[in-house]
Amino acid sequence: MHARRRAAGTLLIGALLLAGCAGTPTAGTPAVGGDSGDGIPASPGWDPETRTITVGSLVPVSGVFTAAYSQVQGGEAAFARATAAGGPLEGYTVDLVNFDSQYNASVAVPLYQSNKDNVLLFQSIIGAPIVNALLPALEDDDMLAVPGLSTEDFVTDPNILPFGPIQPTYAAAAVDYASSELGLDDGVFCSMTSEDESGEAYRRGFRFALDETGRTAGADVTYPVGGEEFTSQVTKLKNAGCDLVFLTGSGAVLQNTAVEATQLDFPTSWVVPASAILATTSTGPAADYIIDHVHVLMTGTEWNGTQAPGQRQMQDDLEALFPGYTPYANSYQTGYLSSTVVIALLERAIADRDLSRAHLVELAAELGDVDDLGMGGGTFHYGQQLSDRRPNTALSVFRVDPASPIGLTLQEFQYASPLADAYNRATFG
Repeated sequence: MHARRRAAGTLLIGALLLAGCAGTPTAGTPAVGGDSGDGIPASPGWDPETRTITVGSLVPVSGVFTAAYSQVQGGEAAFARATAAGGPLEGYTVDLVNFDSQYNASVAVPLYQSNKDNVLLFQSIIGAPIVNALLPALEDDDMLAVPGLSTEDFVTDPNILPFGPIQPTYAAAAVDYASSELGLDDGVFCSMTSEDESGEAYRRGFRFALDETGRTAGADVTYPVGGEEFTSQVTKLKNAGCDLVFLTGSGAVLQNTAVEATQLDFPTSWVVPASAILATTSTGPAADYIIDHVHVLMTGTEWNGTQAPGQRQMQDDLEALFPGYTPYANSYQTGYLSSTVVIALLERAIADRDLSRAHLVELAAELGDVDDLGMGGGTFHYGQQLSDRRPNTALSVFRVDPASPIGLTLQEFQYASPLADAYNRATFG
């Protein structure tokens, strides 16, 4: 096993630190190129003497975000497979180092600046506001970043290597699904989103879908990032007669909103992205309301699902690296797919004998297609130039279920949303 991880920043709790696994290249294991370092010159984050590649990540892991560390572990699991015998990075070590961004740009930017000289690139940067705050530095440093979730602004940025559906298409798919599958074609469509760049991205997709279809628009309410009290927002949604509410935010936002909806006797339908799901969503506050009224959009399949070939592979890799780990919705998968994209990039760079940051940026612009293993919304289409990039749109639909290992049961695998496709065509041609 040649994948390693370290934690940095204002990390964590002891149990997570004990869950790690360290390794070095096995004696006698042939490297891809033969001699020490394969003749690839040293660069920040690449040590040719030890054949070690260091990748950074900016996942918030403290406070309410503690469980998000599973995203780092998902990334480590993919690297472990890639660096094992027969893997595309056999003979190399990938050292994944996380810096706790606390989901705060004012924390993330200094962390980036103080650690950028020690990593080759960053993956799993969580939060559009944080990515936007880092963009000037990424450009100045020739640094490549793989965000956990993207807006359309990131798709053709040369310093960003996105994957999966963009945020606006989640909102468009929600309108499609509510109309075609929930029988709400003549209903009132509303939204509740955060007051930041992520919230605005979701609102763009929601407004586009309603404009395209002429469906009835109700209230669009917002809430401050970090807010915990939503009486005003839910009251406005109820007074607007909303039949469908598209809600975005963290798991705490969903739970607190459901508590308010229960107290205000507002039994409407809700559609949320998987970022709104916690380990306690199916058993915690207002769980009965959430089980009855909430539909969840997420790429891939359910835990132990057979529809996506990568699901079993990821679970096996997690068990090998973290025996007895706790299954968790979406987060492991996002980290695993982030590393999958990085592995495809590193394989190309190693073949070119050039692990410089500038070369990684060049390769990211012409990476072609990367297999999503059935877990990321469809093949990642990068093409041969930045303008060729096209995000995918295949989102699966889940219901909250306490009997499931991750609290989610699959309803429809890779739901095809014409409105999500239309948004991409209107945006990217």
